[in-house]
This record gives sequence, C-alpha cells and structure tokens, in this order.
Amino acid sequence: MPCVSIAALQDLTPNLQICKVSGRITNRDGEWRLASSEPFTDRAGEDMPLTDKVKGTVASRLDSLVPENELAVKAASVLGERFDAALLQRLLPDLQNPDGLDAVLDHLVRDQLIRATGESGSYAFCHTLIREAAYTQLTPSQTRAVHRSAADGIEVLHAGHLPPHYAALAHHWSKADVPVSTVRYAELAASQALASGAYLEADRLLRVCLELTERTHRVPCETPRLIHWHVALAEAGEGLGRVEERGIEAREALALAGRPQPRRPVEPRRYPCGKGLCARHAPPGVHQRPHACGRLGARPSPQRGGLFLRQRPGRHDV
Repeated sequence: MPCVSIAALQDLTPNLQICKVSGRITNRDGEWRLASSEPFTDRAGEDMPLTDKVKGTVASRLDSLVPENELAVKAASVLGERFDAALLQRLLPDLQNPDGLDAVLDHLVRDQLIRATGESGSYAFCHTLIREAAYTQLTPSQTRAVHRSAADGIEVLHAGHLPPHYAALAHHWSKADVPVSTVRYAELAASQALASGAYLEADRLLRVCLELTERTHRVPCETPRLIHWHVALAEAGEGLGRVEERGIEAREALALAGRPQPRRPVEPRRYPCGKGLCARHAPPGVHQRPHACGRLGARPSPQRGGLFLRQRPGRHDV
C-alpha cells in the first residue's frame, strides 16, 4: 500500500479531513495510507468524486461557525480563491464583531478555512471545496447583491489604476446582472487579453459582449463597434488555430460593413476524361480552346469575366 508521512501533509489539514471522512485514507501507526492503490495527489480530494459525505463535511463546518464568521466566508467566496481584506471589508459594512474584520479572519485561519498568503492583507481558501460550498449557500438575490458590492468596491479602491482589474470587474458586473457595465469592462479586458496573446480569454469576453448586444439586444450598440468585435474574434480564432471560426467572424464583419463577401478560391475539378478541365467537359461559361483533353489551368478571363483554359503543350502543338 502506498503511504505518505504526516510531515508531508502538514499543510493539507482541510484536504486530509475530507479524504479521511470519505474513506480515501486511513491512519496506521502514525502514517496516512491510501485505501486504494490510486496515486496521492498534492491537492488531496481535488479529483475524487464529491460524495454526499464529503459535501456534508464541508457544509457542517460552515454551519458550525458563528454568524459573523459564516457571513465573512460567504462574502469572501464571491471574491474568488484569493481575496484582499480591504475589499472584503467593503462587503461587510455592518459587521457586528467588536474587534473588527481582523479578528474574524484570525478565527477563520484558526478554523483552517482560510490561510494568509504571505502578502499584506491577502488571504486564500484552504481548499476549493470550502469556497464552492460557501458560494452555493448564497441565494440568487444575495449573489447578485454581493457581486455588485464587489464591483463597486474595486472601482473605489482602485479608481486610479483600474486596468489590472478589468477582467474581475467584467465578471462581477456580469454576476450582478448589470449588462451595460459588463459590456464595458468585458470589451476592455478582451483588448488586454488579445494584446497579450490570451486568445481563449479574449474569445470568451468578446462573445459575452456580442451576447448582450447583437443577440439579446439588452445593450444598444452601434454597428462599427460590432464590426470591431467580430474582427477581434477572427484574430482570436487565428491565434487559437480555429480556421473555420476565423472565417465565420471575418465574413460576419464584412456583412455588417456592407462589403462583398470574398469568393472561395477556384479549386481544381476533375471530369470524366480524367485529365482535368478540357474543351469537351468544361462547364458552361468557360472559354474553351479547341485542344483535346489535357491537364489545364484556370484563371479569370479578362474578356468574358469567366475562366479560360490553358493547356500544357502537347503533341498537337508541335
């Protein structure tokens, strides 16, 4: 049986508890052993099925908190895996703890729900399951309200330097169901992602913009702006190697601009003679030369606007 010493797991106490309750590991003679031969990952429990027992363990830990601590965990879950205490403070203006938010965070650290990251005022959840469990306990109206407060807080705290927070603002305004602000920041974040080569993120943000404007018409939008987004999507598609999507977005941009669609390039065709285009089997509208079947090229005819046939020299030309 594979085994892992306790020293190797000293920073994984929340994960260890989840694995223990779910029966994935057992303690034997001071060593934690896997119940099966499956490899033990650095993030224990991350890839295991979320059984009812595991979900109940995480939920019971949150339910056992005092109201102030539980409220802080739920608010922090809206901010992501990592969060700043200064922003969390703006989400909890009515915190009843007399010692303030610092005391609440200290309690949560001792309860091994969150941990300090080492940066001043920065914290992170000890396990992603803890954050997910806290977030799912919010009602839809609470979720929208807290996301709106988070977006407002970012705009106030970082009013002089918003560009690094464009993506976060687009996310929070989207979850708060404020389409105008969502489009505004999603467009700015998409430009940043495209410039840095993050094509997948740019594609996602641009499609958010088009969903709220061109498709659902929740936000009025002028045609030049739509054209710009489709061109940017074509560029993102090229960066991702999605040639077909690139062509679709490019043609959509041309259609919005009132420009003619590019014709597909003439592809070689084969006819019953097996020799390619020839005078006998050429389609209507093609200028025919009197030579017999042969391998012939095709290009636009300046006289008739169609195609004329160019035959490779053969014995009839001698």
